Parts: sequence; C-alpha cells; structure tokens
Amino acid sequence: TNKFHTNTLYKLFVPSLEEEPFIHVDHDLFINDGEIFDRIKTDVFFSFHETPFEDGKTHFFYGFYLEALNKVREVVSEEVSVNSTKDIAYNCSIFGCDDNSLKKSFTDTKQFFIRNFDKLVNINKIDCFLEQYLQINYLTNDRISTFDDIIAKNGKILNIDIWGKVNNKELNTLKKVFLEQPIIHISGDRYSTYYRRLIPDLLKVYDKKIYNKILKNYKSNIL
Repeated sequence: TNKFHTNTLYKLFVPSLEEEPFIHVDHDLFINDGEIFDRIKTDVFFSFHETPFEDGKTHFFYGFYLEALNKVREVVSEEVSVNSTKDIAYNCSIFGCDDNSLKKSFTDTKQFFIRNFDKLVNINKIDCFLEQYLQINYLTNDRISTFDDIIAKNGKILNIDIWGKVNNKELNTLKKVFLEQPIIHISGDRYSTYYRRLIPDLLKVYDKKIYNKILKNYKSNIL
C-alpha cells in the first residue's frame, strides 16, 4: 500500500464491463440534494477538475500526475499521448455516463495497464494516474459535466480542528453545515475524529442496518 493501492483497481476494471448507463459513487462522497442529477445535461460527468498546475506552478499535490507521466514515459516503449496542455484530470469520486464513452476510455486504460503491468506497478500513485489522468486522454467524448460550481471538495467546511477531541456542540454545528451542502467530497478527512462520529450519527438516522453493523464491528472507535 505504500506505492500501489490495489483496492482502487476496480475503478479500471468495473467501468470497462458496464453494458448500460451507470453512476459510480465513492464512499467518501455524500449527496444531500435529491435533484442533483437534474443538473447533468451532457453524456458524461465527473465530480470536479483536478489540475497539476496552480498559479503557474506545479500543484503541491496534483503535481504527481506529471511526475507519474514522466516515469511512465521512461519505462514504457509505446507512445503515451496526453492532452496538449497536460492540464486535464477529473476526480472520480463520482462519475457516470449514458453512452459507451467511459466503457471505452476505461477499457483502453485497463489494457494499457495490463500490457505494461511489470513496468508500471512500482510507480508512485500509478493507480490514480491511470484512473483520473490517463483515462481522460482516452475519452473521446467532449460533452463532460462536473459539479465544480457546487461541490465542497474536502471535509474542512468549518474552522474547527476536525482531527481533535470531539466537542458535541461543534459536532452538531458541523452536522448542520454538512447537511446544507448539496454534494460533498470529504476525502481523507473521513478518518478524522469528527467524521468518524458524524457519519455513523447520520447512518443511524438514514440506514439503521448499516449503522448497527458498524457499531458491532468498530464500537471502540466510534464511541
């Protein structure tokens, strides 16, 4: 898990097997607006843009796309083509389509990965590179929507230390603000002390069955 996260491979393999329109949603993305999909007017959608550049400089995190690209080109003999600006990637916490565009782009990416597996497997963050950067370059459909204008892109929606000891008053405020977001991607903050309380609290209301499973297996971490 230090370099290659095999648990993300399903994002290459499953979309390539889809035979009908589909929507994929990660477990760290939450939708509170029941009419969210009415905003989609194109054939393909993703959650939000990611760019390797920021204010003319390499982005402090997303710059890994370019680092991985350079490594891939060093070890792979076949040509690796990317968009002319190298500036397009889409976060895949949610994505879907109503045609075969993503089936083809993920299939081509998967086949590239299989062909060059031994050369690629040790490249840092190669899984995210394939899924969110290279895959876009196999995508021929240019009718793409994102939720950039409304999505909260991380869990820090309030000025509190979400990794600190939970204060119930702040937790209730966080819950209120959280539920006001139409769509929110909490990413790594899902491991924080506050979200480890907030998410089960919401599940207790909306899905008691899953809540009871979590409570049974991870009681010491939740309480």
